Amino acid sequence: MLDDCAEHIRKGRPHVINVDGAPAARGTGLGRQLIRFADHSAVTAGFDTIRLYIHVTMTETIELYLRNGFVETHRQVQKGPSRVFMSKRLG
Repeated sequence: MLDDCAEHIRKGRPHVINVDGAPAARGTGLGRQLIRFADHSAVTAGFDTIRLYIHVTMTETIELYLRNGFVETHRQVQKGPSRVFMSKRLG
């Protein structure tokens, strides 16, 4: 995964490796707040799209992203795990 991050940085694209929350934080709105923060930060930096990928088994998190404006673009096995790729247009 770190080689993915290095590629994004070389191409001038910000990249977050992983975001995880404590089980006790589920249902508190923290995930939604983090997504809003990422949206705002990306717009402020001049980006018009956020893209991400997530392990296919993370169904609750995939649903969180879908509820917050992301769309699934494709699924792919990449360097081992099956991943769901998503994007969100900003602005």
